[in-house]
Amino acid sequence: METQLIFELGCTNIRNVQIAIDNIEIDQALWIKQKNSKWEMEYSIVGKRNIIVTIIITAEQNETATLQLRRKGDRENIGTYSLNVKKDNTAETKLVIFINKPYTDPFIFKKDIEAMPSPIPYPSMAERPPSVSRQTRSQNKKSIPPEAKDDGSFDVLVFFATDRNTYLKKNKIKFGVERGALKYGTVSVSIPRNRKLGDIPRPKWWKLQFRENADKYVMILEQKIIARNKFFRSLKETIATSDEKDAFVFMHGYNVSFDEAVMRTAQIAHDVSFKGAPICYSWPSRASVDGYISDLDNVEYSHKHILQFLKDLQQETKAKKLHLIAHSMGNRALTRALVELQEENYFKEETKFTQIILAAPDIDAQIFINDIAPMLLGSTTGQVTLYVSSKDKALGFSRNLRKHLRRAGDGGENIVCAKGIETIDASQVDTNFIGHGYFAETKSLLDDITTILEKNETPDERKLKSIVKNNFTYWTF
Repeated sequence: METQLIFELGCTNIRNVQIAIDNIEIDQALWIKQKNSKWEMEYSIVGKRNIIVTIIITAEQNETATLQLRRKGDRENIGTYSLNVKKDNTAETKLVIFINKPYTDPFIFKKDIEAMPSPIPYPSMAERPPSVSRQTRSQNKKSIPPEAKDDGSFDVLVFFATDRNTYLKKNKIKFGVERGALKYGTVSVSIPRNRKLGDIPRPKWWKLQFRENADKYVMILEQKIIARNKFFRSLKETIATSDEKDAFVFMHGYNVSFDEAVMRTAQIAHDVSFKGAPICYSWPSRASVDGYISDLDNVEYSHKHILQFLKDLQQETKAKKLHLIAHSMGNRALTRALVELQEENYFKEETKFTQIILAAPDIDAQIFINDIAPMLLGSTTGQVTLYVSSKDKALGFSRNLRKHLRRAGDGGENIVCAKGIETIDASQVDTNFIGHGYFAETKSLLDDITTILEKNETPDERKLKSIVKNNFTYWTF
């Protein structure tokens, strides 16, 4: 039986609050601020008669915090408890709360630990030691791919930022398809040994494949939401220990879930043997074919967050090389952020990005040529690379919605060329039926991206074939 609870926390002068339910720390991003200095969180309990709630509070002044629990449906009160905290001290309480009947005086395990010094000693998820049975990239930062585990698979640690909403599924925090506050964290992704380059094998229900298997599938092992300061500190440490002191940010396109986005980021990092920190920015795509219009609005919603995130990355991590890779609709948010940075006169030698890769951008071609491409000049110390293809059926769908207006990701006769942009036509590269993810799914493109990131070689130096059209040179494989 599932019981949906509402936790209401009332407090004013609180410096830090940590709450754990059955020894699972609750992410602060799940709390929604209400009126009168109150915060609410929804939580689902399945098959339990009681829960153990741990509350740890640090106060700036003498404070009384109140925790109230109610059932969501009938708003029936389950329990109310107050915790007194002295100025600049920490107090902790552990409660056993019976949830299947009203219980106004919870049984107290431990109460009011006086004068506990800050910082709070309760370990956050980000600080807990990694499992010794799996080797993640944080334990082997010098190279990707790391040494294979005993089963031949590899673990890739992906840093992420997302402005998706969160929800609980089987007592685990998941990221949904609605808009939310900006959150940070890490995801450990397992890459199987016997896998085609560029492929992300997953269980297929029509083949009666329902169980995860690290020997066969790319899969998420562990996900952690981390406070902003801890996130950038951990990211900075990872970048500092890499050979090139570098990182790349991947921004996905339309019809992509959070899990799909981080798995794609891990796959790219693994397949191009990236030695720095892979970072995924996941905006709230609806992750459905019929969500195209909603995705247009949501990627617009995210661009301000992306702009600030890019600034924070440069300021907080001090990466020597910071590459940007966007796919499909993700190019809308990235290019708009870059245009606004240019308008702010943001780009100095020390604030330029290294490589910018725009793959299959779902952007109006004329707008890209006239308004976007000129603003990308001077934003990078390397190159701006545009990958296009005439086989891209997803962009064909986008064109049809717009009465056949060209897209910036079109190849062949509709190819887009602009000053300062290295356009690479991948129309001759073998792809799958849809042909939209070719930049990360084909050996030719992955090898090309590897060379760009590692050596900053020009298309001519990469031995691509040059073609001149309307006084512009573009390139093919």
